[in-house]
Amino acid sequence: MSSLEFFLCIAGMFLVTYLPRVLPLFLFSGGTISPQLEAWLRYVPPAIFGALVCSGIFLDGESIDTNISNPDLFVSLIVLIIALKTKSLFQSVFWGTLIYGIVVYFGI
Repeated sequence: MSSLEFFLCIAGMFLVTYLPRVLPLFLFSGGTISPQLEAWLRYVPPAIFGALVCSGIFLDGESIDTNISNPDLFVSLIVLIIALKTKSLFQSVFWGTLIYGIVVYFGI
């Protein structure tokens, strides 16, 4: 990789990480947004989080794995029960990490 290619690669990475953060500031800094757009934008973070979590749980390489022997699915169901019972993010993360480690280590 030449110096120019390296510089262009760094500049491209800068643009794709910096522009999505700064562009909304410039677009919406001058005024207010409509209530409909504001209501719609409230769904974006949960939708992105759901997409990331679901792809991590159900995708195994290029195939969809919905079998209960899938350790990600198995542990996520246990964590869901823990989260509903305790309503504690700390408890959910702690027990989920511990249970996942045990399931993967012992191959359950």
